[in-house]
Amino acid sequence: MTKEAQKQQEFGAYIGLDWADRTHVISLRSADSNKVEGYQIKHTPEALAEWVNSLQQRFPGQRVAVALELARRGGPCADGL
Repeated sequence: MTKEAQKQQEFGAYIGLDWADRTHVISLRSADSNKVEGYQIKHTPEALAEWVNSLQQRFPGQRVAVALELARRGGPCADGL
């Protein structure tokens, strides 16, 4: 396996998260795909928990890389990411 392939397998997914007051915009690329998935989640504890749980089920035992964009401090939920 090449070093590049090893680096790509370091994470199960790469996520860009635009944190906002009402709706968060997410871009996700699985390490085994070049397709970028885009979706939104509401700014509620339940929606955030559901999203995190879905990541844990989809990428069990794997780490995910998250790039978080904030216009200002995101609060305790963003701090937890």
